[in-house]
Amino acid sequence: MSLGVAHHIEILLLAAGASSRLGRPKQLLPFSGTTLVRHLAQQALAADAANVRVIVGAHRELVEDQMRDLGVTVVENVHWSNGLCSSIHTGLNSLPSSADGVIIMLCDMPHVTTLHLNAMINAHKTTAKGIVASRYASTPGVPTLFTRRYFRDIFNLRGDAGAKSVLLLRAEDMVLIDLPGGNVDIDTEEDIRQHLLAPDVSGPHTSHDHPKGE
Repeated sequence: MSLGVAHHIEILLLAAGASSRLGRPKQLLPFSGTTLVRHLAQQALAADAANVRVIVGAHRELVEDQMRDLGVTVVENVHWSNGLCSSIHTGLNSLPSSADGVIIMLCDMPHVTTLHLNAMINAHKTTAKGIVASRYASTPGVPTLFTRRYFRDIFNLRGDAGAKSVLLLRAEDMVLIDLPGGNVDIDTEEDIRQHLLAPDVSGPHTSHDHPKGE
């Protein structure tokens, strides 16, 4: 059961990884007239959130340089090598006490748009659900909105697993928003060849169905 609607929602854009599979910083890959991380930061900034925090780590100076004139809050994760969850924890720890909700998004998902992020925020406000997750490949995933009541669950996570286990355990308090192209992320040179073109994204759709298995 939800504890009410969050009024101060911030966005965490996780961009601290080393891109070890790719062999070069995926954050800096050219996309949509700029770099991938800057494009996603711009999408986040245009959404109806109180603030955007970009979590940096392995390529801190390079990613920071992409953020300098955007008005985002850059937060360094000095423990980035401990995995994705360390960046999530760093972002949550940086939030002001007034923040009662957060959207977690990754820096390698080119099909995430302002429209989708706003659909998530609106779905939370209209349903008062404590979690709003994106749905693609018949399963919930990021970007995901969590209200503060789930921050403790997230702080208990370790490694690179992300918050997927929280979604599966709390499905009764979750609403899903379809994200066309959400299964696309950038990890290899083949991914770049196939997907770093102009996104072809249709509008989001709200669903209250519980997630199917992977």
